[in-house]
Amino acid sequence: MKDFLDFAFSRPERPPIKIRCPCCRCNNVNFKTRGEVDCHLHKWGFEPSYENWEYHGESSSDSSEDSDFMDIEDDIGNGADHEMSDDPQIFNMLYEMHRSVNSNREEVFEDPMPSNINEEPNKEAKRFYGLVKDAEQQLYP
Repeated sequence: MKDFLDFAFSRPERPPIKIRCPCCRCNNVNFKTRGEVDCHLHKWGFEPSYENWEYHGESSSDSSEDSDFMDIEDDIGNGADHEMSDDPQIFNMLYEMHRSVNSNREEVFEDPMPSNINEEPNKEAKRFYGLVKDAEQQLYP
């Protein structure tokens, strides 16, 4: 685990402040600090299917396409002044808030594609979708 953290946080071209957390709960979606990632990995372990550390600096099979994505991701993780840098952080915050509200319900983390798609969202879900929709709105058109 220490080797992974050292590798992920030692990118010479642009050392990150936050990286995608590869734990079973975050599944490389949420950006976390080194201490937070360490805590999550000890508590929940690595996502089993995450073998090639493509989100953390390890080259993948299609490196040309991934390199552009990694540059944008690095800007976001470092809080760089980039046109899109706020949007992923806002969505990350909203998803974190939603997860904390539903932390006692395991199904939030188990099945990303529920089978009851045709069901009307509950009150909490409607509020969450409203927040996501508001986050998509441009503040100064």
